[in-house]
Amino acid sequence: MIDLQTKLEVFSEFLDCSGLTLWHYDPQMHLLSSTAKDPEQLDVLMKVSGGTSVVKNYCQKNDRPGFYSDFASLVYLTSPRYVNGVLTDIYIIGPVFTSMYSENTLLQSLSGLGLSPQSNYNTIRLLKSVPVIQHTLLLQYGRMLHRCLNGTVPDLSDIQPITPKLHDKRRLLAASSRDDLEQTRRVSPYALEQQIFQAVEDGNVDYVHPDGLLQLTPGTLSKKDPLRSAKNEIIACITLITRAAIRGGMPEDSAYALSDYYICMLEESDNISEVYQFSQEAFRDFTERVHKYKISSGRSKEVQECISYLELNLDRKVSLRELAANVGYNGNYLSTKFSREMGMSISDYTIVLKMERAKVLLRNTNKPLQDICEELGLTSTSYFCSLFKKTTGITPMEYRNGAECKA
Repeated sequence: MIDLQTKLEVFSEFLDCSGLTLWHYDPQMHLLSSTAKDPEQLDVLMKVSGGTSVVKNYCQKNDRPGFYSDFASLVYLTSPRYVNGVLTDIYIIGPVFTSMYSENTLLQSLSGLGLSPQSNYNTIRLLKSVPVIQHTLLLQYGRMLHRCLNGTVPDLSDIQPITPKLHDKRRLLAASSRDDLEQTRRVSPYALEQQIFQAVEDGNVDYVHPDGLLQLTPGTLSKKDPLRSAKNEIIACITLITRAAIRGGMPEDSAYALSDYYICMLEESDNISEVYQFSQEAFRDFTERVHKYKISSGRSKEVQECISYLELNLDRKVSLRELAANVGYNGNYLSTKFSREMGMSISDYTIVLKMERAKVLLRNTNKPLQDICEELGLTSTSYFCSLFKKTTGITPMEYRNGAECKA
Protein backbone atom coordinates (compact mmCIF):
# COMPACT_ATOMS: atom_id res chain seq x y z
CA MET A 1 0.00 0.00 0.00
CA ILE A 2 1.59 3.29 -1.11
CA ASP A 3 1.49 5.94 1.62
CA LEU A 4 0.16 9.46 1.00
CA GLN A 5 3.57 11.13 1.17
CA THR A 6 4.94 8.90 -1.60
CA LYS A 7 1.88 9.53 -3.76
CA LEU A 8 2.25 13.28 -3.37
CA GLU A 9 5.98 13.17 -4.14
CA VAL A 10 5.32 11.30 -7.38
CA PHE A 11 2.44 13.63 -8.24
CA SER A 12 4.64 16.69 -7.53
CA GLU A 13 7.27 15.41 -9.95
CA PHE A 14 4.56 14.82 -12.53
CA LEU A 15 3.31 18.40 -12.12
CA ASP A 16 6.86 19.74 -12.30
CA CYS A 17 7.23 18.23 -15.77
CA SER A 18 4.38 20.54 -16.86
CA GLY A 19 5.83 23.54 -15.03
CA LEU A 20 3.12 23.40 -12.34
CA THR A 21 3.47 23.95 -8.62
CA LEU A 22 1.92 22.06 -5.69
CA TRP A 23 1.23 23.87 -2.41
CA HIS A 24 0.45 22.35 0.99
CA TYR A 25 -1.36 24.42 3.66
CA ASP A 26 -2.82 23.63 7.05
CA PRO A 27 -6.56 24.26 7.65
CA GLN A 28 -5.81 27.89 8.61
CA MET A 29 -3.92 28.46 5.34
CA HIS A 30 -0.45 28.57 6.89
CA LEU A 31 2.01 27.47 4.22
CA LEU A 32 3.67 24.13 5.05
CA SER A 33 5.48 23.38 1.81
CA SER A 34 5.65 24.33 -1.86
CA THR A 35 7.47 23.18 -4.98
CA ALA A 36 7.56 26.77 -6.34
CA LYS A 37 10.92 28.39 -7.08
CA ASP A 38 9.79 31.62 -5.41
CA PRO A 39 7.11 30.48 -2.94
CA GLU A 40 7.27 33.52 -0.64
CA GLN A 41 6.44 36.07 -3.34
CA LEU A 42 3.69 33.95 -4.91
CA ASP A 43 2.21 33.25 -1.48
CA VAL A 44 2.18 36.98 -0.71
CA LEU A 45 0.48 37.68 -4.06
CA MET A 46 -2.19 35.13 -3.24
CA LYS A 47 -2.79 36.73 0.17
CA VAL A 48 -2.91 40.27 -1.28
CA SER A 49 -5.39 39.26 -3.97
CA GLY A 50 -7.63 37.63 -1.35
CA GLY A 51 -7.22 34.10 -2.67
CA THR A 52 -6.05 32.71 0.66
CA SER A 53 -9.25 33.56 2.53
CA VAL A 54 -11.46 32.52 -0.40
CA VAL A 55 -9.83 29.08 -0.65
CA LYS A 56 -9.89 28.65 3.12
CA ASN A 57 -13.61 29.41 3.34
CA TYR A 58 -14.35 27.05 0.47
CA CYS A 59 -12.36 24.12 1.87
CA GLN A 60 -13.94 24.49 5.31
CA LYS A 61 -17.35 23.86 3.74
CA ASN A 62 -16.60 21.49 0.84
CA ASP A 63 -14.83 18.16 0.49
CA ARG A 64 -14.41 18.28 -3.30
CA PRO A 65 -11.95 20.18 -5.54
CA GLY A 66 -12.70 23.70 -6.73
CA PHE A 67 -10.94 26.40 -8.74
CA TYR A 68 -10.57 30.10 -8.10
CA SER A 69 -9.57 32.95 -10.44
CA ASP A 70 -8.24 36.14 -8.85
CA PHE A 71 -8.11 39.73 -10.11
CA ALA A 72 -4.84 39.14 -11.95
CA SER A 73 -6.56 36.28 -13.85
CA LEU A 74 -4.42 33.73 -12.02
CA VAL A 75 -6.24 30.42 -11.58
CA TYR A 76 -5.73 28.15 -8.55
CA LEU A 77 -7.16 24.65 -8.19
CA THR A 78 -7.61 23.47 -4.62
CA SER A 79 -8.44 20.11 -3.09
CA PRO A 80 -9.12 19.70 0.67
CA ARG A 81 -8.25 16.58 2.66
CA TYR A 82 -10.68 15.41 5.29
CA VAL A 83 -9.98 12.68 7.86
CA ASN A 84 -12.99 11.38 9.81
CA GLY A 85 -14.98 14.44 8.76
CA VAL A 86 -12.31 16.92 9.91
CA LEU A 87 -10.36 19.19 7.54
CA THR A 88 -6.67 18.38 8.00
CA ASP A 89 -4.90 19.76 4.92
CA ILE A 90 -5.44 22.06 1.95
CA TYR A 91 -3.56 21.47 -1.29
CA ILE A 92 -3.37 23.85 -4.24
CA ILE A 93 -2.16 23.46 -7.82
CA GLY A 94 -1.11 26.72 -9.44
CA PRO A 95 -1.13 29.49 -10.11
CA VAL A 96 -1.68 29.15 -13.85
CA PHE A 97 -3.17 31.16 -16.67
CA THR A 98 -5.80 29.40 -18.77
CA SER A 99 -5.29 31.83 -21.66
CA MET A 100 -2.65 34.27 -22.86
CA TYR A 101 -2.79 37.79 -21.42
CA SER A 102 -0.97 40.90 -22.60
CA GLU A 103 1.13 42.92 -20.16
CA ASN A 104 -1.37 45.79 -20.41
CA THR A 105 -4.15 43.44 -19.38
CA LEU A 106 -2.16 42.23 -16.36
CA LEU A 107 -1.39 45.78 -15.29
CA GLN A 108 -5.08 46.66 -15.55
CA SER A 109 -5.95 43.62 -13.43
CA LEU A 110 -3.32 44.36 -10.80
CA SER A 111 -4.37 48.00 -10.48
CA GLY A 112 -7.31 46.90 -8.29
CA LEU A 113 -4.93 45.42 -5.70
CA GLY A 114 -3.45 48.79 -4.71
CA LEU A 115 0.18 47.75 -5.32
CA SER A 116 2.96 50.30 -5.79
CA PRO A 117 4.40 50.83 -9.29
CA GLN A 118 7.55 48.93 -8.26
CA SER A 119 5.49 46.07 -6.86
CA ASN A 120 3.46 45.98 -10.07
CA TYR A 121 6.68 45.75 -12.07
CA ASN A 122 8.08 42.94 -9.89
CA THR A 123 4.76 41.10 -10.01
CA ILE A 124 4.59 41.34 -13.81
CA ARG A 125 8.08 39.83 -14.01
CA LEU A 126 6.99 37.04 -11.69
CA LEU A 127 3.77 36.35 -13.60
CA LYS A 128 5.67 35.91 -16.87
CA SER A 129 6.97 32.64 -15.43
CA VAL A 130 3.46 31.36 -14.65
CA PRO A 131 2.52 28.53 -17.04
CA VAL A 132 -0.43 28.74 -19.44
CA ILE A 133 -2.44 25.52 -19.65
CA GLN A 134 -5.81 24.47 -20.97
CA HIS A 135 -8.62 24.87 -18.44
CA THR A 136 -9.87 21.30 -18.86
CA LEU A 137 -6.32 19.99 -18.36
CA LEU A 138 -6.10 21.82 -15.04
CA LEU A 139 -9.34 20.13 -13.97
CA GLN A 140 -7.86 16.73 -14.85
CA TYR A 141 -4.87 17.48 -12.61
CA GLY A 142 -7.37 18.38 -9.89
CA ARG A 143 -9.01 14.97 -10.23
CA MET A 144 -5.61 13.29 -9.90
CA LEU A 145 -4.77 15.32 -6.79
CA HIS A 146 -8.10 14.44 -5.17
CA ARG A 147 -7.42 10.78 -5.99
CA CYS A 148 -4.07 10.96 -4.18
CA LEU A 149 -5.62 12.62 -1.13
CA ASN A 150 -8.91 10.79 -0.77
CA GLY A 151 -8.77 7.68 -2.95
CA THR A 152 -11.70 8.70 -5.14
CA VAL A 153 -11.84 10.32 -8.58
CA PRO A 154 -14.43 13.11 -8.86
CA ASP A 155 -16.27 13.83 -12.09
CA LEU A 156 -15.23 16.95 -13.97
CA SER A 157 -18.66 18.39 -13.24
CA ASP A 158 -17.92 18.07 -9.50
CA ILE A 159 -15.07 20.59 -9.76
CA GLN A 160 -16.88 23.89 -9.47
CA PRO A 161 -15.73 27.53 -9.65
CA ILE A 162 -15.21 29.11 -6.24
CA THR A 163 -17.24 32.32 -6.29
CA PRO A 164 -16.64 34.71 -3.37
CA LYS A 165 -19.70 36.21 -1.71
CA LEU A 166 -20.47 39.79 -2.65
CA HIS A 167 -18.99 41.19 0.56
CA ASP A 168 -15.81 39.17 -0.09
CA LYS A 169 -15.61 40.60 -3.61
CA ARG A 170 -15.84 44.11 -2.25
CA ARG A 171 -13.15 43.45 0.32
CA LEU A 172 -10.89 41.91 -2.29
CA LEU A 173 -11.07 45.10 -4.31
CA ALA A 174 -8.98 46.65 -1.50
CA ALA A 175 -10.82 49.97 -1.56
CA SER A 176 -8.95 52.54 0.47
CA SER A 177 -11.92 54.27 2.09
CA ARG A 178 -15.55 53.82 3.10
CA ASP A 179 -16.58 55.96 0.12
CA ASP A 180 -14.77 53.56 -2.19
CA LEU A 181 -16.58 50.63 -0.60
CA GLU A 182 -19.94 52.36 -0.99
CA GLN A 183 -19.18 53.06 -4.64
CA THR A 184 -18.22 49.41 -5.18
CA ARG A 185 -21.45 48.36 -3.51
CA ARG A 186 -23.42 50.39 -6.01
CA VAL A 187 -21.85 48.71 -9.07
CA SER A 188 -24.62 46.39 -10.20
CA PRO A 189 -24.33 43.25 -12.32
CA TYR A 190 -26.25 45.16 -15.03
CA ALA A 191 -23.59 47.89 -15.10
CA LEU A 192 -20.82 45.28 -15.35
CA GLU A 193 -22.68 43.56 -18.18
CA GLN A 194 -22.87 46.84 -20.06
CA GLN A 195 -19.12 47.28 -19.64
CA ILE A 196 -18.54 43.86 -21.19
CA PHE A 197 -20.85 44.50 -24.14
CA GLN A 198 -19.27 47.92 -24.69
CA ALA A 199 -15.81 46.31 -24.71
CA VAL A 200 -16.96 43.92 -27.44
CA GLU A 201 -18.54 46.73 -29.46
CA ASP A 202 -15.35 48.80 -29.16
CA GLY A 203 -13.08 45.84 -29.95
CA ASN A 204 -11.22 46.57 -26.70
CA VAL A 205 -8.85 43.60 -26.52
CA ASP A 206 -7.26 44.90 -23.29
CA TYR A 207 -10.50 44.87 -21.31
CA VAL A 208 -10.42 42.43 -18.38
CA HIS A 209 -13.54 40.28 -18.36
CA PRO A 210 -14.73 39.83 -14.72
CA ASP A 211 -14.68 36.04 -14.34
CA GLY A 212 -17.36 35.75 -11.68
CA LEU A 213 -19.97 38.02 -13.24
CA LEU A 214 -22.21 35.31 -14.60
CA GLN A 215 -22.01 33.32 -11.36
CA LEU A 216 -23.23 36.00 -8.95
CA THR A 217 -26.78 34.68 -8.88
CA PRO A 218 -28.19 31.24 -9.71
CA GLY A 219 -30.34 30.84 -12.79
CA THR A 220 -34.08 30.86 -12.28
CA LEU A 221 -35.15 28.90 -15.37
CA SER A 222 -33.68 25.57 -14.26
CA LYS A 223 -33.12 25.69 -10.50
CA LYS A 224 -33.01 21.90 -10.21
CA ASP A 225 -30.55 21.50 -13.08
CA PRO A 226 -27.36 23.58 -12.50
CA LEU A 227 -25.87 22.55 -15.86
CA ARG A 228 -28.97 23.63 -17.77
CA SER A 229 -29.07 26.84 -15.75
CA ALA A 230 -25.44 27.60 -16.63
CA LYS A 231 -26.11 26.96 -20.32
CA ASN A 232 -29.13 29.26 -20.26
CA GLU A 233 -27.01 32.04 -18.74
CA ILE A 234 -24.22 31.68 -21.28
CA ILE A 235 -26.58 31.44 -24.26
CA ALA A 236 -28.20 34.70 -23.17
CA CYS A 237 -24.77 36.26 -22.72
CA ILE A 238 -23.53 35.11 -26.14
CA THR A 239 -26.71 36.45 -27.76
CA LEU A 240 -26.08 39.92 -26.31
CA ILE A 241 -22.36 39.76 -27.15
CA THR A 242 -23.29 38.90 -30.74
CA ARG A 243 -25.47 42.00 -31.00
CA ALA A 244 -22.66 44.12 -29.53
CA ALA A 245 -20.23 42.73 -32.12
CA ILE A 246 -22.63 43.61 -34.95
CA ARG A 247 -22.92 47.13 -33.60
CA GLY A 248 -19.12 47.22 -33.56
CA GLY A 249 -18.96 46.51 -37.29
CA MET A 250 -18.79 42.72 -37.49
CA PRO A 251 -20.87 41.43 -40.45
CA GLU A 252 -24.19 39.95 -39.34
CA ASP A 253 -23.69 36.61 -41.08
CA SER A 254 -20.27 36.12 -39.47
CA ALA A 255 -21.51 37.20 -36.04
CA TYR A 256 -24.53 34.90 -36.04
CA ALA A 257 -22.49 31.99 -37.40
CA LEU A 258 -19.93 32.46 -34.62
CA SER A 259 -22.76 32.67 -32.09
CA ASP A 260 -24.25 29.40 -33.34
CA TYR A 261 -20.81 27.81 -33.17
CA TYR A 262 -20.30 28.63 -29.48
CA ILE A 263 -23.86 27.73 -28.53
CA CYS A 264 -23.47 24.33 -30.23
CA MET A 265 -20.19 23.75 -28.38
CA LEU A 266 -21.62 24.54 -24.95
CA GLU A 267 -24.75 22.46 -25.62
CA GLU A 268 -22.49 19.47 -26.26
CA SER A 269 -20.71 20.00 -22.93
CA ASP A 270 -21.68 18.15 -19.76
CA ASN A 271 -19.42 20.17 -17.45
CA ILE A 272 -20.45 23.44 -15.78
CA SER A 273 -16.95 24.88 -15.46
CA GLU A 274 -16.35 24.16 -19.15
CA VAL A 275 -19.59 25.95 -20.04
CA TYR A 276 -18.45 29.07 -18.18
CA GLN A 277 -15.09 28.77 -19.92
CA PHE A 278 -16.92 29.00 -23.26
CA SER A 279 -18.29 32.40 -22.21
CA GLN A 280 -14.73 33.64 -21.67
CA GLU A 281 -13.62 32.25 -25.03
CA ALA A 282 -16.63 33.73 -26.84
CA PHE A 283 -15.99 37.14 -25.26
CA ARG A 284 -12.34 37.11 -26.36
CA ASP A 285 -13.14 35.77 -29.82
CA PHE A 286 -15.87 38.32 -30.60
CA THR A 287 -13.79 41.18 -29.17
CA GLU A 288 -10.70 40.24 -31.18
CA ARG A 289 -12.74 39.92 -34.38
CA VAL A 290 -14.36 43.31 -33.89
CA HIS A 291 -10.90 44.74 -33.22
CA LYS A 292 -9.62 43.25 -36.47
CA TYR A 293 -12.57 44.65 -38.42
CA LYS A 294 -11.95 48.10 -36.99
CA ILE A 295 -8.21 48.18 -37.73
CA SER A 296 -8.81 46.71 -41.18
CA SER A 297 -11.36 49.33 -42.18
CA GLY A 298 -9.05 50.18 -45.09
CA ARG A 299 -9.83 46.86 -46.75
CA SER A 300 -11.98 46.93 -49.82
CA LYS A 301 -15.58 45.78 -49.60
CA GLU A 302 -15.01 42.74 -51.82
CA VAL A 303 -12.00 41.50 -49.79
CA GLN A 304 -13.93 41.93 -46.53
CA GLU A 305 -16.86 40.00 -48.02
CA CYS A 306 -14.39 37.30 -49.06
CA ILE A 307 -13.11 36.93 -45.52
CA SER A 308 -16.62 36.80 -44.08
CA TYR A 309 -17.65 34.08 -46.53
CA LEU A 310 -14.55 32.01 -45.73
CA GLU A 311 -15.22 32.32 -41.99
CA LEU A 312 -18.76 31.04 -42.51
CA ASN A 313 -17.58 27.98 -44.43
CA LEU A 314 -14.54 26.69 -42.57
CA ASP A 315 -16.03 23.18 -42.50
CA ARG A 316 -15.46 22.63 -46.22
CA LYS A 317 -13.26 23.61 -49.14
CA VAL A 318 -14.43 26.78 -50.89
CA SER A 319 -13.33 27.09 -54.51
CA LEU A 320 -12.25 30.38 -56.06
CA ARG A 321 -15.17 30.08 -58.48
CA GLU A 322 -17.68 29.80 -55.61
CA LEU A 323 -16.04 32.64 -53.70
CA ALA A 324 -16.01 34.94 -56.72
CA ALA A 325 -19.65 34.14 -57.51
CA ASN A 326 -20.68 34.95 -53.94
CA VAL A 327 -18.83 38.27 -53.92
CA GLY A 328 -19.80 39.10 -57.48
CA TYR A 329 -16.37 39.61 -59.07
CA ASN A 330 -14.14 37.86 -61.58
CA GLY A 331 -12.06 35.12 -59.95
CA ASN A 332 -8.67 36.28 -61.24
CA TYR A 333 -9.42 39.89 -60.27
CA LEU A 334 -10.54 38.85 -56.77
CA SER A 335 -7.50 36.61 -56.24
CA THR A 336 -5.06 39.36 -57.24
CA LYS A 337 -6.83 42.01 -55.14
CA PHE A 338 -6.99 39.74 -52.09
CA SER A 339 -3.27 38.91 -52.28
CA ARG A 340 -2.35 42.57 -52.64
CA GLU A 341 -4.42 43.71 -49.65
CA MET A 342 -3.85 40.77 -47.32
CA GLY A 343 -0.25 39.93 -48.18
CA MET A 344 -1.10 36.28 -48.82
CA SER A 345 -3.19 34.17 -51.15
CA ILE A 346 -6.81 33.23 -50.47
CA SER A 347 -5.83 29.60 -49.88
CA ASP A 348 -3.09 30.58 -47.38
CA TYR A 349 -5.48 32.89 -45.53
CA THR A 350 -8.07 30.10 -45.39
CA ILE A 351 -5.51 27.90 -43.65
CA VAL A 352 -4.86 30.68 -41.11
CA LEU A 353 -8.60 30.86 -40.35
CA LYS A 354 -8.88 27.10 -40.00
CA MET A 355 -5.92 26.95 -37.60
CA GLU A 356 -7.40 29.73 -35.46
CA ARG A 357 -10.63 27.74 -35.24
CA ALA A 358 -8.60 24.62 -34.42
CA LYS A 359 -7.03 26.45 -31.47
CA VAL A 360 -10.47 27.17 -30.05
CA LEU A 361 -11.50 23.52 -30.37
CA LEU A 362 -8.25 22.23 -28.90
CA ARG A 363 -8.35 24.72 -26.04
CA ASN A 364 -11.99 24.27 -25.03
CA THR A 365 -13.02 20.73 -25.98
CA ASN A 366 -11.74 17.17 -25.68
CA LYS A 367 -12.76 16.32 -29.24
CA PRO A 368 -10.45 13.84 -31.02
CA LEU A 369 -8.25 15.23 -33.77
CA GLN A 370 -10.27 13.34 -36.35
CA ASP A 371 -13.45 15.16 -35.31
CA ILE A 372 -11.64 18.50 -35.44
CA CYS A 373 -10.41 17.65 -38.93
CA GLU A 374 -13.95 17.01 -40.08
CA GLU A 375 -15.17 20.30 -38.59
CA LEU A 376 -12.44 22.10 -40.51
CA GLY A 377 -13.05 20.29 -43.80
CA LEU A 378 -9.54 18.77 -43.84
CA THR A 379 -8.73 15.44 -45.43
CA SER A 380 -6.70 13.69 -42.72
CA THR A 381 -5.30 14.09 -39.21
CA SER A 382 -1.73 13.89 -40.53
CA TYR A 383 -2.41 16.77 -42.92
CA PHE A 384 -4.05 18.74 -40.11
CA CYS A 385 -1.10 18.13 -37.75
CA SER A 386 1.33 19.18 -40.47
CA LEU A 387 -0.59 22.43 -41.15
CA PHE A 388 -0.96 23.21 -37.46
CA LYS A 389 2.74 22.74 -36.70
CA LYS A 390 3.73 24.76 -39.77
CA THR A 391 1.46 27.61 -38.64
CA THR A 392 2.11 27.59 -34.88
CA GLY A 393 5.45 25.84 -34.41
CA ILE A 394 3.96 23.10 -32.21
CA THR A 395 1.72 20.06 -32.68
CA PRO A 396 -2.02 20.11 -31.91
CA MET A 397 -1.54 17.90 -28.84
CA GLU A 398 1.28 20.09 -27.54
CA TYR A 399 -1.05 23.08 -27.88
CA ARG A 400 -3.88 21.21 -26.13
CA ASN A 401 -1.50 20.35 -23.28
CA GLY A 402 -0.58 23.98 -22.75
CA ALA A 403 2.58 24.51 -24.81
CA GLU A 404 3.08 28.05 -26.11
CA CYS A 405 2.87 28.77 -29.83
CA LYS A 406 6.01 30.08 -31.50
CA ALA A 407 4.07 31.89 -34.19
